[in-house]
Amino acid sequence: EEFVQPISVNLQSNKHCLILGQAQKGKTNILKNMLRTALDYAIEDIAVHDSIEGGLANIVDSDSVIMLEVKEQIADWLATIEEKLACREQQYMTMNAIERANHSFDLILLIIDDYPRFLAKLDGNLQDQIGKLMKNYSHLGFSMIVAGNSSEVTKGYDALTGEIKQIRQAILLLKKSEQTLFTLSYDRREEEVMTGFGYYVLNGNAIKIQIPLCEIERRVYT
Repeated sequence: EEFVQPISVNLQSNKHCLILGQAQKGKTNILKNMLRTALDYAIEDIAVHDSIEGGLANIVDSDSVIMLEVKEQIADWLATIEEKLACREQQYMTMNAIERANHSFDLILLIIDDYPRFLAKLDGNLQDQIGKLMKNYSHLGFSMIVAGNSSEVTKGYDALTGEIKQIRQAILLLKKSEQTLFTLSYDRREEEVMTGFGYYVLNGNAIKIQIPLCEIERRVYT
């Protein structure tokens, strides 16, 4: 694969990221790599919703990671994060334009595997809460990484899915022609996307990438 390029997902400049692909195409592997990288960077606020297979649950032991398994846990985490972001907003409002341009807040990261399963646990109020965080608090450090099936995201018309459709950064684990969420140029003879490869999409541009296998299943972080 002579033209494969390395991937670089920047959640500071592009606040959210979608990972789209069919089952067994490597979505959870990408999330494992991202979660491990987030912990290596000592991000202190990470919440994870796992798929029913539990692919993320055993990757780390860390006080920084909260597993969101039921609706009540999601609601409690959102309430805590909203308080933290409200404090950041007050701090942000005291800054002048130069200070705002040069300041970056630590990431607050929500990682979602199996988006339809996550969505089924939310009521309308929780959907609205998360959508508000995406719209109003991304500049204060709130970021989401969402993995799911392309058709499930495309066909959803609820409030939260509508907001997620606006994300312009993604990793596609399928042919560009097999999705409609992003307008991308493609060849009619486009090859199948083999496991371990994909496309990195940013603002309508796609480059082919090779995705590393997350071989370390469990680390202990202190």
